[in-house]
Amino acid sequence: MAHQTQRPVARSPAWHVSLGIGLCAGLSIALACVALSQGNVGTGIGSSTRRRCLRSVQEPAAGRADAMEDPAALLQKCFNCDYDPAPSTFQGYLQARPASLFLAEVWWSRRVSGLPVTIFTMASMDRMKMLEAQCRSYRGPVVAAVYLALPVSANDSSPVGTDNPVHERALRDARARLKGLFDNMEASNEACELRLLLFTERTADRQIAAMMPTNALRNAAGLAAQTDLAAMLDADISVSASFSDVVADPDWVRGVHAHAHSSPPSLCILPAWEAHPNLTRNKALDATEKVLAARPDELYLQHLIGASAVGGRAYAVLYLLGARSTPYPTILHSQTTLGARQLIPAFPAAAATIPPLAPSKQDPGYDERFRGWCFDKIQHVESLARNWKYNMVVLPDAWVVHRWHPRAAIAALSKGAARSANATGEVDALLESFKQRDGSTVTAYTKYRSYVGKTIRHARKSMGKGNYQPQLNPQLKHCRAVLPWWQ
Repeated sequence: MAHQTQRPVARSPAWHVSLGIGLCAGLSIALACVALSQGNVGTGIGSSTRRRCLRSVQEPAAGRADAMEDPAALLQKCFNCDYDPAPSTFQGYLQARPASLFLAEVWWSRRVSGLPVTIFTMASMDRMKMLEAQCRSYRGPVVAAVYLALPVSANDSSPVGTDNPVHERALRDARARLKGLFDNMEASNEACELRLLLFTERTADRQIAAMMPTNALRNAAGLAAQTDLAAMLDADISVSASFSDVVADPDWVRGVHAHAHSSPPSLCILPAWEAHPNLTRNKALDATEKVLAARPDELYLQHLIGASAVGGRAYAVLYLLGARSTPYPTILHSQTTLGARQLIPAFPAAAATIPPLAPSKQDPGYDERFRGWCFDKIQHVESLARNWKYNMVVLPDAWVVHRWHPRAAIAALSKGAARSANATGEVDALLESFKQRDGSTVTAYTKYRSYVGKTIRHARKSMGKGNYQPQLNPQLKHCRAVLPWWQ
């Protein structure tokens, strides 16, 4: 596809909505053609936030005159309606209790690129540099749900509005960092239209705090996607320079929609890369930046692949399956999209963590029984393929690259590299032993893996029968039912 010049970006003051949570203490590598399905209104739990509730899709028109022009306020009103201030616990998680997140603050860019694809992601506070790199790799809308755990005692069910000095400091620091990132991105002509959502969770033990509610955050980030097409990319993923150009091409967008609405429907995925593990850190960073900047027809990109400077393995699942390379030169020279079976062995399992680019309202959502980084994205793409019978096609003219970073605690444990984690305190929490009823001891991590293993087996059994439904929390279901852009 020919290179397109960048279009001017319209600017106006950004929306910013905040709820004081010291005074209120409490968004896979496939770009999928999936539209977000509407959910049912959840039952009310957190009555203390009802004054901020959005309970009806008709409410904005009947309320303030500018309500329809303030998506940040609408999102915050609907999401906090069903907020449950009871703290999350590790034992509650093992009993499938949904995470209860509080949307503390929203920064919403009013820059308008007109690009018809939203990237949504989630991140912890230590991934802000990664998030900035992702934002700088794409000129369109990017939604990021940022997570902040607020430790409380197990029996603390104080209503929203309780003061907590420790939480105040944590929130003040988080807000300052996020506002700084947002302001920097707003000032750049080369960055995304950023929508930052700060979510807090009251956590009653170290174990639950060490297991980020990844899928609940992905679903929450997806709520702010207002374009017809959306793609979930983890914050450590950047898109190639060609991506902003291809999504600006109406013919390309029509092709993605055509795949999504074909019979059977197909999700469109982008090839995923990461620097070869044998490279030094500096060489890996250099290769990553050069591959992101390369154009599909440049020989340099093919040279990097041939020289093994970039590992040609789809992020996560292909690696686990032992696939060492992807026939990317075949894609580069292809005039049409390739079916996933031509690219990825053992489909659909191998494709499970490749991000789909999808019509947003067709996406059934990420199963929130999965916290941390174990089967969290795998179950989602497997369900799209096995339960909802989507095929997958590989798009040849853009790609994504996974940036190196220290592993999160759960990911490090699963790889047998606990001391390489970015937060060894979290590793220690997951390795803490608990006595069981029979007198034996077991670590929190062992219990976690047992739970997610059982959950994925049951999910796959349901997928095989075609009756699988992901667990979605009441807050998400309610917002999908009432937000104007979700109707």
